[in-house]
Amino acid sequence: MNEERAKYGTFKDSRKAPIHRWFQYPAGYSYKLVTEKIRQHGIEPEDGLVFDPFLGTGTTCLAAMSEGYDSVGIEAHDFVSKVAQTKLSWAEYDIDSMREWLWLLGKKMSLNSVKKSAGNDFDSMPELVKKCYSESNLRNLLGIKHAIRVSVKDELSKSLLNLALTATLRTASSAGTGWPYVAPTKYGSKKQEKSGEDEFQKHVAMMLNDIREVRNEVSNPGDATLIEGDSRVRQEEIGTESISITICSPPYLNNYDYADRTRLETYFFGDATSWSDITKKYRNKLMTAATTQTKRTGFDPKKCLSDSFWSKAPEIAEEITGYVTELSEIRLTKGGKKSYDIMTAEYFEHMLQIMEQVRDYSRPGAPFILVLGDSAPYGVHIKTETVIGELGKALGFSDYSIEELRTRGGKWADNPQRHNVPLRECITTLVR
Repeated sequence: MNEERAKYGTFKDSRKAPIHRWFQYPAGYSYKLVTEKIRQHGIEPEDGLVFDPFLGTGTTCLAAMSEGYDSVGIEAHDFVSKVAQTKLSWAEYDIDSMREWLWLLGKKMSLNSVKKSAGNDFDSMPELVKKCYSESNLRNLLGIKHAIRVSVKDELSKSLLNLALTATLRTASSAGTGWPYVAPTKYGSKKQEKSGEDEFQKHVAMMLNDIREVRNEVSNPGDATLIEGDSRVRQEEIGTESISITICSPPYLNNYDYADRTRLETYFFGDATSWSDITKKYRNKLMTAATTQTKRTGFDPKKCLSDSFWSKAPEIAEEITGYVTELSEIRLTKGGKKSYDIMTAEYFEHMLQIMEQVRDYSRPGAPFILVLGDSAPYGVHIKTETVIGELGKALGFSDYSIEELRTRGGKWADNPQRHNVPLRECITTLVR
């Protein structure tokens, strides 16, 4: 297996790439995949838009933009969509004014109004955040937050500085703040806390240097449009048959709660203060890929899919119902009794809805490329890459192919609580 291609489903390449690296989201994939697939399929800028129905922090649109292609992406998670928009606005920032503001940061933080607001903010900050920093460091981080709010009037500049502060939250803490979890415990801690102010200065300097570098390299960037919305329903901003290629990585069927993974950031900025807030503001807007999104009341595994699903893809509906029924039986023997059965049914129901939209947006012959991982909840092996391919054919795509990128799950081999089903990460390519 090609070692370089094996990284395409991961964020490893993007961690070092200008602008892509501004926010290292755990569910990202390589920007190199986007450029390779555009070239592989012979897509030209005049052919139509590059599309991503799971835009995340902007990788697909950012890569297309740098190659001179117009693009559009949809993202349902409010916090994540703001990150994407900040990255996609790289051509518009006033570098000199932000360097000047950064030079005066100490004075901005010492303003009485800033210190008072930061003090009040500290008193009401959720305990999770307080456990991640020393009191002095958290007060300084809050000082930066309120200095930005008080002294930066330009919304573009404010978004960039807030993203730098967002990145600082993970690197400045002595807690275990690597993805996917925040672990403010002795077990998950790092050796040393870093100065929030120093880390913020580093992040801003890096971001401004990235902007200068990319502007020098990209003379004619494409236009990128971000839609904060639901990929399961029609978005009128996207015209019928306007898409020349779709490149995306849907959530994997692996019980990863995207809403919970940004808890540190949303708590710090005051966008949420509790599990209930996160559910209302984020979790309820996302397609189902975690058991935390499910409700068991009235669930019948034999009737887990809609009549619409059965009418459009009866063979796939029967296969999925088989998985769901088996999971419903197994869960009763497990201590946690996790609702993997409901999660699986809703996952494919939502994927069908999204794939229908992509079909209608795409011009004839347009490739629909999905980076996918299979899964084995409670040891039940669900070949997501094949199910999606067959579902696509049932919905009117002409054919599909599967390309393996890498094997997965080996690091859990010694965990007795885990299944022992070999997993892989693949690219499923459908053709309109």
